[in-house]
Amino acid sequence: MARVLQLLAFVVLLALMFGCGGVTSSTSEGTLAFVLADAPSADITEVNITVDRVEAHINGRWVTITAPQESYNLLDLTQQAAPLGSAGVPAGTYTLVRLFISDASVVDDEGTHDVLMPSVEETGIKLNVNYTVEPGKITTILLDFNVGRSLVKTAGAGGAGQAPYLLTPVIEAVVEVLSGTITGTAMIDEAVAPGVDVTAVYVDGGNYPIGTEVNTSVSDENGMFKIWALLPGSYTVTLSHTDETSLVESGATIEDVMVSADNDTILDAVSLTEATPDP
Repeated sequence: MARVLQLLAFVVLLALMFGCGGVTSSTSEGTLAFVLADAPSADITEVNITVDRVEAHINGRWVTITAPQESYNLLDLTQQAAPLGSAGVPAGTYTLVRLFISDASVVDDEGTHDVLMPSVEETGIKLNVNYTVEPGKITTILLDFNVGRSLVKTAGAGGAGQAPYLLTPVIEAVVEVLSGTITGTAMIDEAVAPGVDVTAVYVDGGNYPIGTEVNTSVSDENGMFKIWALLPGSYTVTLSHTDETSLVESGATIEDVMVSADNDTILDAVSLTEATPDP
């Protein structure tokens, strides 16, 4: 699932960097660059996607920016964002691109499954990119694909020819120097804990409505997690985990985690404690 997301991000980046968007008539140029990030998935080990083409809405019409028609694997960008390239584009405001995907598959512990992509092949996946490219300056866009929210396992899982996953892409797109990240390590019983769900909720500041769940992540095999694409302000970070064997639930909450622009907020090792059952 992360891979599907990452590929989409890759394509978007290519589209943007080769001139997508722009409602300006200026002939001056700036540089638009893209980096891609993603979070791991507790259940999915691979996401492979074939990108047909990427189009940009320029001066009132859709223009094909790139047509790679290649397959990509999207589950590698969890701790380090990948540079996807840059290009000179007309200075101005960039608004919309769309991605066309012709094939996608997911590998999980049950095998390889197709992905159901309603209307994606016909209409593409539209992404808003409301950022201004200034003459002579570099604008870097961070695209973060939310794996947990972008692939949904359907009731028809398991079986050749079926499509057990549904693609409902959720992508955070922010100007990199205006956003920050939160990193940490999840621990249970003094051991690193993979597969822990991590959520960042905005509690103070002017960038989101208070109480907004801005982004999520999942701890990797080393217990490490990184939450990308967070605009400055104060967050409550919540960790939750359910043991697959005992079904014991555990969690932790860290309040008033401050995020600043172009900075990584590093948390100490976070110890999850067993949840107290309701009486």
